[in-house]
Amino acid sequence: ALLAAMPRKAPLHIPPDLRDAPADAAGQLASYSSGEAPAVPEAIPVLPEPGNKAIIGTDDRIEFYEAPPYLKGQAEAVAAMALKKLPENAQGKTPPPLCPSERFYDQPALAFCTAFLVGPDLMATAGHCINSDSCANTKFVFDFAVKNPGEVPSDLGPGSAAYSCKEVLVSKYTYKKRDPDMALVRLDRPVKDREPLRLNTSGKLVSEGTPVITIGHFLGVPMKI
Repeated sequence: ALLAAMPRKAPLHIPPDLRDAPADAAGQLASYSSGEAPAVPEAIPVLPEPGNKAIIGTDDRIEFYEAPPYLKGQAEAVAAMALKKLPENAQGKTPPPLCPSERFYDQPALAFCTAFLVGPDLMATAGHCINSDSCANTKFVFDFAVKNPGEVPSDLGPGSAAYSCKEVLVSKYTYKKRDPDMALVRLDRPVKDREPLRLNTSGKLVSEGTPVITIGHFLGVPMKI
């Protein structure tokens, strides 16, 4: 249904699983690609489906400026994935699909996915986020984060560290199947002002009970750790 709402000739890729996307992301993609003004989304009922929670247990997310130095260094290699065709002053204005009582409700939703730097010009992300058809319309934006108390970015801004997708080297994703969901993207130029993240290439996972940390753009809002 989401794909059917798009113009047939629009070279846009809407991930079938929009769990990382802002509210009504499909409608926004379709309206912007056709040059029409974005439609006001209708209220969507929330169904009590098990396993559908985004936050389980204590919500311990923090802003970039609240993180210790070693985590800030890793977070600088994480980028928001945004639509290249949307004007800068329009991006980041969409409110996230949250209830007013939830944390970060008043922050703008810019990203539709998260990616991270793994080489001088290589980004890793999920396969449902990008493929060769959507490469030309995707940009990777670093530093979309709250770096000082009270300074929430309202849009990309003219000084954002933005890079374009040059080519998709790998993209694997099969809807509703437990197949690999990953993609590797080459940027239009090397990233020189931040270090790539190290990958676990041993094939071994950490033991049960080992603490882990996630860094990304939950529901499109500025980076959370």
